[in-house]
Amino acid sequence: MGFGRKFFPELTQLSGDSGGKPIVQAHKASIVRVRIEEPTILYDIDTPQDLDRFQMLSS
Repeated sequence: MGFGRKFFPELTQLSGDSGGKPIVQAHKASIVRVRIEEPTILYDIDTPQDLDRFQMLSS
């Protein structure tokens, strides 16, 4: 999931572990679905360890 610049102020106000879900729910008309064939786009990278794991899987 990606967010456009206009959502950055709302993103900076988030806390907890809900991610951007509240913003997505509040702006459903702004959702654009894009078909992507690359499965690595779904990896969630939050830590250096996540990045290491991603790099091992995608090489």
